Amino acid sequence: MHRSIPMLITAAVSVVPIGSTFLGATPLTALTGPIPAYAAARTGATVHAVIGPSTSMRWGPVRVTIIVRGRRITDIKVTAPTERTRSAIINNRAVPMLRSEALRVQTANVQLISGATMTSKAFVTSLQAAMKQAQL
Repeated sequence: MHRSIPMLITAAVSVVPIGSTFLGATPLTALTGPIPAYAAARTGATVHAVIGPSTSMRWGPVRVTIIVRGRRITDIKVTAPTERTRSAIINNRAVPMLRSEALRVQTANVQLISGATMTSKAFVTSLQAAMKQAQL
């Protein structure tokens, strides 16, 4: 028997300029790492972060933050539950694969990871919302 577990999607999607803060006093650069200013200056493109909604799944929330330069996603940061040992094993394996694939194809049309279906679906949902907000 296959049960469907509903996911809750919060409506908050934010665009945060690099160097500013969000979620209280957490500097965005602490999550994304430094972004070379010369790269944006060289292309004339602006660099900004778009924070996708926190998407709840059975084991906890998944949230995607994309770093956008011009019309390209240059980096993706993901928060996923790792409190349970099983969740840590699954998410520490699946998240890098999802991130890599999304960066490669530049869309949210990525393959779901077997054994990490809920994380994959929550990742795609948050990524789609972030990309829509960034108008990609």
